[in-house]
Amino acid sequence: MKKLHEAEEDVKDGTSNSYVCTNGINPAQMSNKDYINAFAAGPCTPVVFLGGITATKLQVLINCETLHSQSPQVFSDCKWTTCKKNIFNTGMPKEEYTIWIPDLLTPMNIAKPTAANKRCFVGLFGLHWYRDDQGKLQPQQTPGVNIKPMGFTPGTRTNSRCGFDAISGVLPSLVITEGQKGFNKFRIQLESMGYKIGLTLQAEPYDWRRPYYDNEVHHEFNALIEEMYKINGKRISVVAHSFGNINMANALSQLPSESRNKWIQRYFAIAPPYLGSPTTWSMVLGSHGDVEDLDF
Repeated sequence: MKKLHEAEEDVKDGTSNSYVCTNGINPAQMSNKDYINAFAAGPCTPVVFLGGITATKLQVLINCETLHSQSPQVFSDCKWTTCKKNIFNTGMPKEEYTIWIPDLLTPMNIAKPTAANKRCFVGLFGLHWYRDDQGKLQPQQTPGVNIKPMGFTPGTRTNSRCGFDAISGVLPSLVITEGQKGFNKFRIQLESMGYKIGLTLQAEPYDWRRPYYDNEVHHEFNALIEEMYKINGKRISVVAHSFGNINMANALSQLPSESRNKWIQRYFAIAPPYLGSPTTWSMVLGSHGDVEDLDF
């Protein structure tokens, strides 16, 4: 803790290169083995970070033949006409798109004025709900469509900073400003202290449309922290923001106490909605005492 406090003066606006977690050595100048040993000997713990609701960028994977045959209206609304490749690949969908929030030039762009563009977005992004044999509500995606967080798809698995790009800059790149890059500064500051993405620093993107008992946090979190513990030999600090805390509370409740004590060092809950979020929901419904009534 003394080393961390001494480094605080150097950590300003995420531009410090103090590398306090690795005894002042730049991780880029070390092999992974040397880096892990240096981090293990330092004062820092590995970190896993979860964003809040809508704070994970989602990718839509499209099976063209299935979508064309089983969801023809969605296919048509998206202005696609064929699944056959041609010289210019016109009239057919790409294998995947960023859909939350869509890029400005994609056919499912909700900012475009036509009703078809909006129906395209809803057809690809929306979920249908049904009750299973036990009476539990289950989500069902449009046939031919599969939505996963950025970092979990073939097109983003190796170029999304182990999922950190999924929680940084949800808005399209053409309109985003530095102040809207989500948790990007959090990543930059930790990297300046000596953290390394994929080894000691990991984001946990998840499909926030799905229930907490059936999304990536529920299915992947235990394996993630166990693997990070094996790599570093140190317990993990978990940081969650807003709705991410609902997911984290569920994930931690599923861990046996022995595993929690072995793998988890501390848990930071930033703005957790544990007492509900009436202000947010009243604004969504169109009226709130602190703001003017909104006409939806």
